[in-house]
Parts: sequence; C-alpha cells; structure tokens
Amino acid sequence: MLSSKDVLRAVKAASWATTQELEAFLAQVEPVEPAELLKMLELVAERGIDASLARRRSAAFARLATGVRGDDLGPAYVRALKSADAQVRTMLGTLILGVESVAAHGELCAMLRSSDADLRRTVAGVLKRVGGTTVFSTLTTMCGEPDLIGRLEVVDALVSKWAHRAVPGLASVVRVGKPIERAHVLRLLGDTTLMASDLDGARAAIEIGLGDQDERVVATAITAFCRSCSEDQYFTFIEPTFAWPSVTVVRAAVDGLRRFSSERAVQVLAARFHAGPDPIREAVLDVLEALGSDEAVVGLVRAMHHPSSALRARAAEALHKVVNEARIDVPRALVHLISSRDASVARTGITMAKRLDDGRGGLVAELARRLHDAEHWLRERATEPLLEIGGARLVPLALGYLDDPSDLVRRWAIDLLARLGDRSVVPALLRAATSDADWWARERAIEALGSLGDARLAGHLLELAAADDRCAIVVLGALAALGAREAAAQAAGYATHARSNVARAAIECLVALDARDQAPAVQAAAEAGDAPLRAFAREVLVGWEVTSSGRAEGGAERRLSLLDRLLMGLVRAQGDDLLLYSGATPFVKRHGVVAPLVRNVFTAEQVEAMLMPLLSPTQRRSFADIDDVDLSHEVRGENLRFRVNVFRQAGGPCAVFRIIKADVPTLESLGLPPVVGSFADMTSGLVLVGGPTGSGKSTTLAAIIDQINRTRGGHIVTLEDPIEVVHPRKTCVVNQREVGTHTRSFEAALRSALREDPDVILCGEMRDLATISFAVTAAETGHLVFGTVHTVSADSSIDRLINAFPAGQHAQIRAMLADTLRAVACQHLLRRKGSPGREIAVEVMVNNDAVANLIRKGKTYQLSSVVQMSRDLGMQSMDSEILRLLGEGRIHEDEAFLKINDKALIAQWRAGIDGAATARVQVIGLTPSSSSAAVTQVSASGNPGSSPPASSGGSSQRPAVSSPSQPPSSSSRPSDPGSPTGGRPSSGTRPATESSPSLLDKALSSLRGKGG
Repeated sequence: MLSSKDVLRAVKAASWATTQELEAFLAQVEPVEPAELLKMLELVAERGIDASLARRRSAAFARLATGVRGDDLGPAYVRALKSADAQVRTMLGTLILGVESVAAHGELCAMLRSSDADLRRTVAGVLKRVGGTTVFSTLTTMCGEPDLIGRLEVVDALVSKWAHRAVPGLASVVRVGKPIERAHVLRLLGDTTLMASDLDGARAAIEIGLGDQDERVVATAITAFCRSCSEDQYFTFIEPTFAWPSVTVVRAAVDGLRRFSSERAVQVLAARFHAGPDPIREAVLDVLEALGSDEAVVGLVRAMHHPSSALRARAAEALHKVVNEARIDVPRALVHLISSRDASVARTGITMAKRLDDGRGGLVAELARRLHDAEHWLRERATEPLLEIGGARLVPLALGYLDDPSDLVRRWAIDLLARLGDRSVVPALLRAATSDADWWARERAIEALGSLGDARLAGHLLELAAADDRCAIVVLGALAALGAREAAAQAAGYATHARSNVARAAIECLVALDARDQAPAVQAAAEAGDAPLRAFAREVLVGWEVTSSGRAEGGAERRLSLLDRLLMGLVRAQGDDLLLYSGATPFVKRHGVVAPLVRNVFTAEQVEAMLMPLLSPTQRRSFADIDDVDLSHEVRGENLRFRVNVFRQAGGPCAVFRIIKADVPTLESLGLPPVVGSFADMTSGLVLVGGPTGSGKSTTLAAIIDQINRTRGGHIVTLEDPIEVVHPRKTCVVNQREVGTHTRSFEAALRSALREDPDVILCGEMRDLATISFAVTAAETGHLVFGTVHTVSADSSIDRLINAFPAGQHAQIRAMLADTLRAVACQHLLRRKGSPGREIAVEVMVNNDAVANLIRKGKTYQLSSVVQMSRDLGMQSMDSEILRLLGEGRIHEDEAFLKINDKALIAQWRAGIDGAATARVQVIGLTPSSSSAAVTQVSASGNPGSSPPASSGGSSQRPAVSSPSQPPSSSSRPSDPGSPTGGRPSSGTRPATESSPSLLDKALSSLRGKGG
C-alpha cells in the first residue's frame, strides 16, 4: 500500500497511460483523508499545464475523493470552481453534491453574480440538484436584485428545483429584470404544467408583465396569461391591450382567443379583422380556423368579402379545411356561403357543395330545408346557387312547398319551379295561379307560366285575365315572355283600358311581340290616354317607324329603348355620330356629312327622357351644375358602345353619340407609320398623340394599349372621361376608370393612380394643369404615360404643355419635358378621293438629343426643322405626308389645302414642280410666308432639280426626302378597309386639276398674286 506522500507524488506525476494502469494505482491506495484531498486539489486545480496531464490528474482525484466527507471539503471545492477549467469544474460540481456541505451553499449561490458565464452555468447546474431552504431563500432574494448578472441562471436553478414555489422570485424578475429576462420568466409562468399547482399565483405575476412598456414583453405576457385564463379573465385583462399600436401585441391578444369559441369571442375577432391591418387579419383567420366552430365559419365567410385577394384566398383555405374536417354544421355553413352577395364567395359555397354532394339528394334536401326555415332575404340570395347545386332534384321539393302555410315560402317555391323550366309542373303552377290564397303567389305563378316558353299557355293566361281583371298586367307580361304572337289581338284590346298602367302593359306586350299590325290600337292610346301614356304610345309608334327599314336578326330590337333603336339606326346607316337635338330630327354624321336619320321631331321633354336614364347620380349633378357631361353608353346585347357628350343649348338638352368600334384595330390596320408601333415597346416617359376632334386620337391610343396588352406583362391603368374602348385582360392586367362613374373627379383618380402600382398609365385628354402636371410627374418617376392633346403639330403640342404652367415654372417644365418626353404623333383624317372613307396623315417626332436641346432652350419653333431632317429616325412632318397623299391621288386638293400648314406647297404642287424641288422645299421647312419666295426662286432658276447655292459655313448637301411624285416606302403600309383610313387606292400619279373653282383655287390665286 502507498503512503500519503507516495499517493501525492503519484497524482502529481500522473504517469499512468491507460485506464488499466490507473486502476492498478488506485488499488494500491488506502482511503484518503480530507486533508490529503485538499493538498491534491491544489494540483488538480492548477492552470496552464498539459491538457493530457490535467485529465489524468482529474480522473484520479475524482475516484479518490468519491465518498470522502469533511466539513472543509465543500467550501474548498466551491472556491476551486472559480479558477478551475471547464473539465475540472464539472468534476467538482459532482463532488460538491456528494459532500452535502450546507456551509458551501451560500457561497455557491453568490457565484451566480460572477461575470464568468461558464462558471454561472456550472453553479446553476449544481444548484438545480441542491435542496434546502437556504438555497431557496437565497435564490428568491437574488431574483429581485436590480443589476444581477446571472439572473437567468438564478431563475433556471430556482424553477428547476422548486417549480410553482418559485413564483414569488419570478414575480420579482418581472418587476426588475431586463426585457429578455422578463420575457423568459413570463414564458415559464405561462407553462401550465410547471405551474399547475399555483396557476392563480402565476397569473398574478403575469399581470405585472401586462403593464410593461416593452411590446415584446407585453406580447409574451399576453401569450402566457391566455394559456390558463378563463374567458372572463381574458376580456378583463387582455382585451384592453387591443388599444396598443403594436402589431406584435395585438397579434398576441388575437391569438389568445383560440381557446374560446363563444359568440362573444367570434364577434371580437370579427371586429379585429375589420380594424386590421393585414397581419392582424391573418392572425384572426388563423384563430377562426383553429376554432372551427359554426360561429367561426360565419367569420370566415365574412372575411371572404375582403378586397384583398390574399386574405380572401386564406379565408377560403381555412373554410375548406374546417368543412372537410366536418367539425361544424356543414349545411349551415354552405347556406351562409351560397347566400353571400359576393359572387366569388357564393361560387366557393357552390364548389364545396358539389364536392360534398353524394348524388343521392340528401345534401340538396337539407340545404332546401335550411333555406325554408331561413329569413326570406337569405332564401332569395341563395336561390340561384341552390339551383346550380340541386338542378332537377329540386322539382319535387319545390312542389311540396307549394302547400306550405307561409306565403313567402310558396312564392319562393314558384320561383324555383320557374327557373327550373320543367314543363311538367304546368298543372301545379296553373293551380297556384288560380287558387293560391296569396295574391303575390298567384302573380308569381302567372309569371312562371310565361317563363316556360310554351305559347299554348296563352289561352289559359287570357282566361285568367278575363276572370280577374286585377291580373291583366302580369298576364300581358307573360304573353310577351311567351312570344304568343297569336294573342296580339287580345292584348291590343287592353291598349285603351281605363287603367293607364294596364294600357301601358298592353302596348309593351305589343312591342315585345312586334305586333305592328296592331298600330291602330296604339294610335288610339296615343290619342285617348293620359299624358304619360300618350307620350309612351307616340314613342312606340316612332320606334316602329325607325326600325321599319330593317330590324336586327331574330327581333333583337324588341327589347331596345327608343334611344337604343336610334343608335341601331346609326349603325345600319354606317354613320360615325348620332346628333340628337331638342326640337329637331335626329341626324347621322358619316364621313363628315350630316343627314336626317328619321323624319320625327323630338321635343325637349322627349330628348331629356331619353338621356337622363343614361346618367349616374354624380353625372346628373354635374349636368345640373355645368350643363355638360361626358359618359359612355352601351347597347346591351348588341355589343355596341358609344362615347357620349350631353349638353344643353337654347332649345333644351342635346347629345352627340360617337360610335366606338368593338374590335380594337391594330396599328398596321390603321395605316400608321411603323415608328408609332415602337411606342408600345417603351418602358417609361411621356408619349403624346395630337390632332383635332374626330381625328382618331383615341383609336390610335387604343391600338397602342392593345399592343402592349398583347405583347407585354404588366399593369395598365387608364383614366378616361369616358371609357371608350374596353380592353380585356390578355398578357397585362388592365384597370379602366371612368370619371363620374368610378371616381369623383379626374384629380382624385390622378392622386390615387400612382398608388396602384401601374406600369403604363393612359390619362386621356390633357386639358388642364392638374392632368398635365400629373402626366409629367408620373413620366419622370419611371412610368410610361400616354395622353392626347388638341394640337396639330409636334411643336404646338410641346407649347401647349409648357404654357399650361405659370410663367415662373416654364424653365423647370421645359427641363422635365426634355428628359421625359419620348415621342409626339399628331394626325389628321382627310376625306378620301374617289371612294368613301378617310386617309390618315401623321406627323411623328421622336425625342433625341437635338429635340431635347431645343425643348430645354425654349426653341420649339425649330422642332419642325429637326423633324424634316430626321426621316431616317422615323420622323415625318404633317406637310410631307399630306403632299404624299395628294401626289398619290388619295385625297382632294381642297382637303389638302385646308389641312396643310404651308399653303405655298399646294401652289408648288399645282404649278407642276418636280419631286426634287419639292423635296428641297420640304427639307428647308419654310414658313407659308417665305415659301412663296422660295417657289419663285426655284422656278426662276430654270433647273428645278438643281441644288440651292451653299451658304457660307454650311453644306449644300441635304438628306433626300420623298416627294409627291416619289412616294416613300411608307406608302406601301397595309390598310384595313374597316379602319378609319380604309383601303387605299394604288395609283401613284397626280390627278388632273378639278375643273370647278373652289376655296382652294381662290387661295392659290391669292398666293400667286403675292409672288407665288
């Protein structure tokens, strides 16, 4: 056996290399005394030695010290913890537990104040296994120390050993700890398993955290409190936190409601969903899905009406899950869905019902029963979806409800049978029409018979009217619905009925039946009835006259109003505009020529009666204020749209209807230059389309927008007054807003446009400072903006925009336009020569460095020269295009003279100057006053094809420009006969001069007299 000194030397040397050698050494050692262990402890705790040696010493010491007790050992082990490395600390922690030294516990607790985090973790691990009131009271006291470094370790040691008895100490941490410490403690207090024996005490401590100033602490406190509180406690302590501005706090409060499925809780969730914001709404949907109760389903259905598509999709997903798990009354949920005013919500209910329907009719019968017991308004809204779900299976159910004691249910049953269209129910409907105790039910039954489309029922219906004069109106309506032409004579007998409403119904029936042979009966009503009936009868007679020259196939016009029939007459006349004036006959305008549409003269009252139903309440107020309003009108069922201007003149209200083509023309079919097609490829900036009224600006823009819609992906927003062309979604999302219908004013729409994340903006006519300012600003912020201006040239278009601003801002606006303007296209539609239709002439200016420089310097009067010099870039002037069309024989000389800017060019053309001289005049870009002199100079040279003498410092070479006798390549552009320009003749020769003198001849004579 080894002596104490030998053992100490052996431990110091720690020369054993294997476990077997260590075991051999320990076998030779007798039990070690505490004093000897204290000496060895100094060796074991030594720092800075070889790691392998330290491990061997530690292993030997642990074996030798196990089971040895002594009053001095515990404190010594604790003191050694401070300087020992991690391995030795672990070993000492185990030995401390073995000696059970109460005297060391106080010092051990004090080490939790150390800045050494590793030491604190070791000590906390020991204290988790140490009992005793001394440790408990010490740790509890330490929890409340203000700046305690090791508070988390104190808390973990306290809770691990004493669980719910640690609540007082944890409450102290909630009061004085740091936010991260308070949140940690609140999570422990909310652990219902850990605090099971004192949940009330834990909640009392959590209440302290509810009053914290840190939102993360409050949110943690809410979550902890909600894990064990009652519903009443929730509404007492948690509901007030909804007032917090923090989304984190409110979201935690919302999530706490997932334990309560009462109606009160669901109402609170509904209120929070309405208040938002979206993260809170998402939390509400999560809770409603978790609840899965019938009340929660109502909340999910309401959520499906939210404007946000993401929230609607989330609500639908939650609803699908709840329904599929059958945690609720499924038929009740489906009734809520299919009775929704929102079509998408109702469609969701229909889809669910069809998926759950087993085909045996049980679900359909249950839905019908639920609707039978529901409020009547709920039944009405759910009827259409129910028909789609149940179909023919509803027939026996509806027949059974015909004997229901409720009048409302019987009416509903009749409606179901009418919509199902099953002719086998005719006997039941006849019985209801004759014997039902409720007048409205009998009337509904008559209407239902009329909806079945069986003309053989006409006799039965007339018998009903003869038996009870009160049902004459509804019988006449049913005859019209049946199309019972053979009953027209009997219906005409009611046209002079004593009751004017019956007489009107009779006339309406005759109109629907197109019974023009009964015109004498209508004429009798026009002479003998009261004032409204006489006016209506005359309107019918006029309408029959309007449509007598030709009716839409299948009698589609039978359902049209007088105004719509006039518009149909405009279409048949192939006109462009309908001019409707008070005290005059309606006129049709075709290719610039007006002619009467019908012989009838309409009074101011008749015109107003036709126009007022077209106006929305906002538009009516606008018309009352300023006697002028723009809008769009659609003839439903005929695929016809019109742009309308309603105004008031001395004779009364008037209107002009401009037809809008249903099919959006392509840029190629309009005969526009190819460079205009490149406008659709631009990604930002301002593009202007100019021209006088009726020049096709809107059609050009519609074609550009359609090309973007077909070739790019993005968001297009149009602000129009009114909407003309309707753009369906193709590759882009297109939102079209009409002033007066979809927005209060142009200014309001402009303000919101940039918040709608658009890529392309069409702002319509740029007629005021607000619109122009918005367009320039939007273009400057990276959007592609299109607009129209009432100008006839590129330079005047720029001046129009600049001059709209106060003089002090002109320099700034010129700089903005120089950077943001991309292109200007101005166009004229000129009357075609030799055939109906019009030709288009387009001036195009594309912004480049030269254009931008002139705009920035305020020299817009020089832009025409840049346009003339840049044909290779796709630019072209209006005058050159008009001369080209004139040279190709496509337009009249007087038409060209009226539209061309430089009148002297027409004189040159009439004088027979050849193409080279014409090109020279075009390139120079002379003004009308100077062109005359230029023509004289060129004519006097004796060589029209020669170049002008070069000026000093300048080149005599100028780029070639197409002349009238040599049309440019653009003359071969395709043209659609149905487009505003129509098909173009192929002749390229100049026609002979018109023989009759005209305004053109007089003007040219004047020019020659001035030196031409």
